[in-house]
Amino acid sequence: MNHFEHPPQPSEPEQIVAATQPDLDRLAQTAARFDDRINQGITEAEHEQREITRDTARLICHVLGRAYGRQSALANFGRTGDGSYETLRPEYLDLYIHPGVSPQTQHWIDWLGTHLIQAARKEEHYE
Repeated sequence: MNHFEHPPQPSEPEQIVAATQPDLDRLAQTAARFDDRINQGITEAEHEQREITRDTARLICHVLGRAYGRQSALANFGRTGDGSYETLRPEYLDLYIHPGVSPQTQHWIDWLGTHLIQAARKEEHYE
């Protein structure tokens, strides 16, 4: 099962969240506190050959959102579960391509992106 969303290329330049530099120290500190839970969610998904749960996706967003602050789309999704592939994509892709982001964080973003795409497809199916 391939869990890579797609090459991290924003479709339009204005989608990049370049106005705010991510706080990678804050991201790393939060990642260290939650990495066991996130990695456990990913391991379970791999073992059961499914996507990550919404709870794991929210936890990933909580951690990623720390890079941009409480008002970011990622942080909001982490807190409330409100958001979509389209609203979260600019921020997580900005992190994905940042040279200071760890391979572990990129791995989490791969899983998050795939989860969001699958959730969007399910919504389209029910409409």
